[in-house]
Amino acid sequence: MSTRRDQYVELLKARLDLWNAEIDRVEERTKGLQAEARAELERQASELRRHRDEAIERVRQIQQAQEGAWEDLKGGAERAFAAVGDAFEHARARFRDEPPRR
Repeated sequence: MSTRRDQYVELLKARLDLWNAEIDRVEERTKGLQAEARAELERQASELRRHRDEAIERVRQIQQAQEGAWEDLKGGAERAFAAVGDAFEHARARFRDEPPRR
């Protein structure tokens, strides 16, 4: 892979690592919650994982693309990562108000 592509992939992977840690924190928060609140947080975590998995697929596509084609895939990757970022921001806004504990 080219140096530029390697750097770009590393940047995307770093963002994925942050999101994985955030998903872990969300899942940790579900412990000890009432059933309704736990179900909502688990639904949000599932949605975050789905968006994250889409972003992972974009990284794979970039890594596997031929040298001249990977930059054509950047736009799709940027859109996928923006969607993940938006989903995380939405989830953070919902999690700011701590659900009631048991």
